[in-house]
Amino acid sequence: MAKSEGRNLLTFKTDTSVIVGYVALFLALFSITFYPLVFGSLGVVIGLLAVRYGARTLGFTAIGFGGFSVLFSLLYPLMISAF
Repeated sequence: MAKSEGRNLLTFKTDTSVIVGYVALFLALFSITFYPLVFGSLGVVIGLLAVRYGARTLGFTAIGFGGFSVLFSLLYPLMISAF
């Protein structure tokens, strides 16, 4: 394998990780408004995949927003009913 082929494979892997990271971030942000349990959970799972593929910042951001959305949607009705 030549050096140029190795670079192309590395670039492809990096591009894939960034795409997975942006998909996770989109799902996590979308979950704040619509279907927080479904899209928030998907955002967390795909965010974990993004971290594993190498897009650490995007993945951790998606995990944070998705986790916030899921927790808020579960705890908000309890907070409202307590008062």
